[in-house]
Amino acid sequence: MSLQLRRVPIHGTTGYQLWSTSHDIPVTPVFAYPSELKAYLRERGVEGAFATLSAADADTLVDVEWCPTKECVLDGQVPNGAEFLARVRKQMTWDEVAIRARNESSTDVFVQINEGDSVTGVFLGEPYTYAGHQKNGPYLDPYEVCTGTQPCMYCQNGLKSQLRILLNFYSEHRMRVLDCSVQLFKEVFYVREKYGLDKWEFSVRYEKQRYTVLPERELEPWLKYEISLTALHDLYSLKG
Repeated sequence: MSLQLRRVPIHGTTGYQLWSTSHDIPVTPVFAYPSELKAYLRERGVEGAFATLSAADADTLVDVEWCPTKECVLDGQVPNGAEFLARVRKQMTWDEVAIRARNESSTDVFVQINEGDSVTGVFLGEPYTYAGHQKNGPYLDPYEVCTGTQPCMYCQNGLKSQLRILLNFYSEHRMRVLDCSVQLFKEVFYVREKYGLDKWEFSVRYEKQRYTVLPERELEPWLKYEISLTALHDLYSLKG
């Protein structure tokens, strides 16, 4: 027997509830927020599985979205539910260090998508806009910010500025940045309205001088946790 976190409809939105996978029945009420489910588990536990749950165990169970309640083979051993949750927390500590180290050492902040290529990732945070002049510089950062004041050497040379939009984009296990044209941003806005951005990885493809954005797959629990350990870029500091 195991427990699984499921998302279920509630009052026109999405709620959170624990289910027994062996009997395919709910074992907790539906809650509007994961934090409310965690508080319930700390107070009441799960009948037939956990009499009570510590704060750490309740948080871990909801965060990883699955837990055995009797026996589960893991690394050749057979832990019970509490042992499993403790083992997961220990692994998270190592994962957290690895993820943060990877982001600290990353230098290619801006995503590069060449003709015919695509990149998959998760859109995060709020957009940041700036006026930019296209320049003959490194492809990863091809736009120079227009100061909007005189003298701007690009404006003086008759080079028109363009609206650009920066977006945080989690890709290849690190936080990166998409420097979007208006056309690309419209594609992102469309999938945001249709699918929402918080449950999906999206594929961004550049072909025939045009971008397309399509849902690739729903977010896995491990990826959600990985993202939660990663700070967003300060977009203003990049182009402000």
